[in-house]
Amino acid sequence: MKIVVAQKEEIDKLSGILTESMSLDPMCLYTFGDVEQHHRYCRGFWKASLEYAFRFGTVLATEDGSGCLSLVHPGHSDFTFAELLATGFGVPLSILRFPYRQMRIALDVFPRLATLQHEILPDPHWYVLTLGVIPEEQGKGIGKGLLDRMLRIVEAAKNPVYLETETEKNVALYKKYGFEVARKIVFEKYGLDYYLMVRK
Repeated sequence: MKIVVAQKEEIDKLSGILTESMSLDPMCLYTFGDVEQHHRYCRGFWKASLEYAFRFGTVLATEDGSGCLSLVHPGHSDFTFAELLATGFGVPLSILRFPYRQMRIALDVFPRLATLQHEILPDPHWYVLTLGVIPEEQGKGIGKGLLDRMLRIVEAAKNPVYLETETEKNVALYKKYGFEVARKIVFEKYGLDYYLMVRK
């Protein structure tokens, strides 16, 4: 398995990887209810997220197209007006294209997560924006390989690293890489748990 720094020209392929890999994600399942609807509406969201990461970070991918990781560099995790402008407001516009119910959920959950992120880490930090492996290749060490390569990048600087995950299985994986749960937030009306994790 070879992991490389991805190029922006690959964004369509990479957004496809994320769309496939996130189809069983708890947030995506609750919000969209089925895989087909998720694929229809979320490919644009994942593409916009990658646009942001290419502009303000690093995107890693397996050469065989089985997985990718996007990492936002310190000083750019706020998604400021200027940063969103530089990427054509792709992330908010992609959410506004969701059906009304799904848009309301996203506009409830994502800003609350962003607020908590910067309560936990107010100073510049790395942000693992996305990590996805296509379903048929999960459990084969691809996620671990992407994390290993990511750590080689972040360890060159001393800033902490932040990520969010929704499953205890992922929490256990990230703990092996030095992450600890800084806070757990429960969105009771959606039945969603988020673990906010930091590696210092």
